[in-house]
Parts: sequence; C-alpha cells; structure tokens
Amino acid sequence: MSKKKKKVLSIVIGVIFLLILFFPYKHEILEDGNSDVYSSLTYKIVNWCHETDIQYGKEVYFETKVYFFPNNRKSNEKLKQEHYSNK
Repeated sequence: MSKKKKKVLSIVIGVIFLLILFFPYKHEILEDGNSDVYSSLTYKIVNWCHETDIQYGKEVYFETKVYFFPNNRKSNEKLKQEHYSNK
C-alpha cells in the first residue's frame, strides 16, 4: 500500500472515530416539564425546561447545560437533583 493511500485511510478512520465519539446517539425527554437530553460517548446536553408557579400565573424556566466526561455518565435523575439543588 502506498504512503498516500495509508494517509487517506488513516484520515478516514480518524474522522469515523471522532464521529462515533461526538455524535449524539440518544435523545430523551424528561418528565419534569419537557427537558430534553442528548447523549454521546463524551458529553451530554440537557435543555432544562420547567414551570414554576408565581403570584399571577406560571413562569417557564429554560437553561442549557453541557456535561462532559465523566459527568455525562451520571443518570438523568442524579443530574436533575444536582441541577435543582444549586438553584
């Protein structure tokens, strides 16, 4: 195999490897007010969304947080507890 073919093959394998690491393979909707969770092997993106009662109606709360490895391996329930305990 020539040097050029080896170089192209190694680049293709590297790109495939990076896609596997960073492509979100799982999408979940939590029961706390339609929060979305996108998971990959190296990160987890959570779009927190919940409603709180205020004096004259409801207020909707939105926040997006990114959890990188190793925090992305925590359960959604654990992340939810940590997120709301910091508020």
